[in-house]
Amino acid sequence: MKKLLIVTLIITAVLFACEKDDDDPDPCNCLSTYGTTAHLGMNETCTCGGTGCNCTEQTATVGGITVRKQAGVTVQQMNDAVANINTAYGYLGNLEKTNFADKVKAIHVVTGNSVILEGTTLKVGIGADGNVIGEYIIFTILA
Repeated sequence: MKKLLIVTLIITAVLFACEKDDDDPDPCNCLSTYGTTAHLGMNETCTCGGTGCNCTEQTATVGGITVRKQAGVTVQQMNDAVANINTAYGYLGNLEKTNFADKVKAIHVVTGNSVILEGTTLKVGIGADGNVIGEYIIFTILA
């Protein structure tokens, strides 16, 4: 009886530890939630082992610079932000692209609407459109 109680308590603890809000997919059900791959943010991990799932960080590149997303940014928000960054980057001439690559070594997609350069990391908010990003690049980074 004591062993049954201990096993029941352990199973209950595991289930509660993995419980999430309805808006947040259950990482313990990785395969049914994400398909074959969970696209994680920086420093995120599939808790509970991500059963039946290949958990990898979602990344992209713009002009050879790696783009990563902050934890809490959705896959769609990351995709939209990368499209906006690519649009802004596409307006740059060759010399401007070289200068940009000299000053920006990483791009992080973050929550919010702002665009800011911290050291050599360009942080782009999910709410920033291509025009806002382009203006920041031209008037702040390349000025």
